[in-house]
This record gives sequence, structure tokens and C-alpha cells, in this order.
Amino acid sequence: MTDDLGFAEYTALAAFHDQLQQTIESTTTRTRQAGLQPLTFMLLVALRRQPPGIPATIGQLVDALRWNRSEVVELLDDLVRRGFVARTRDKADRRRFLISLTPAGEQWLTPLAKDVLRDLVVSGPDLLRTVRVVLSHAAANAARTQPPARADISDFAWRAVGSAPI
Repeated sequence: MTDDLGFAEYTALAAFHDQLQQTIESTTTRTRQAGLQPLTFMLLVALRRQPPGIPATIGQLVDALRWNRSEVVELLDDLVRRGFVARTRDKADRRRFLISLTPAGEQWLTPLAKDVLRDLVVSGPDLLRTVRVVLSHAAANAARTQPPARADISDFAWRAVGSAPI
């Protein structure tokens, strides 16, 4: 298999990953300086983006964050202990818990989110430029290469029964 990507494509791809990593590291640093782990910040943001007055369920948070349930529950337990999150049993369905941000959680999250957004304003133009460059290289490469022919299931049927006798 030949490498049909050139120096420019690899450079653009590396720059893209570098910019993403810098953005993530900036958020991680800010979150740790505020006293919590980065996953906690992401969970609080997911809670805050709920419509006002409508609490989230653990299942909704699991789906939104694409994490496993035990991770979400473990982080929620810590946030409940710290007073940043309230967890109440759903009156309509006693099997479910409703999760909402408390005023203390809101007070912690708001300045941190503002700082992260300010950092993004500074790094955003470089990130956008890098995304545009890597997308243009990706589109050009996709236009040059043909997708591999899809194999039909009948191409593999002989494997199930062995080779045909000669």
C-alpha cells in the first residue's frame, strides 16, 4: 500500500492535533487551578446546559458525555458531597434520580467557564485556521483517492464451507 499523503498533509494533521491538545490542556489547567478535575468540569457544563428548571437524569448525562454510568455516578457522588450538585429521587419514577446544579455549583462553574471561553477567544483564531487547513487537505485527499471496493458477502461464503472441489 502506497502512502498518497505528502508532507503538507502530515504537517496539517500534526498542527491540528497540536492545536486541539493546547486547547484541552488550557481547560485542564484552569480546572485544576480551580480545585477540581477536568472530567468534573465537563460534567458540570453538561448539567448547566440543561434548560432552566429542568434537571438531568443520570442516563441523560451518560448519553451526553458518552461515559460509562459508574464514572458519572462516582463524579456525581463527589459533587453532591461538595454541595455543587443536588440529587433527588424523581417523584414520577422512583427508580430515577434528578440531577441539578446548586447555586454553589453555579458560583464555581461560571467564572471558570468564563476563563475557558476567554482562553478560547485567544487561541480560537489559530485553531480555526488550523482546522481549515487540515480540512482542505483532507478534502483534496478524499477527492484523489477512490474508496476501496466493497466486498460482497458472497466473496466470503466459501470460507464458511471450505474451498470448492476441483
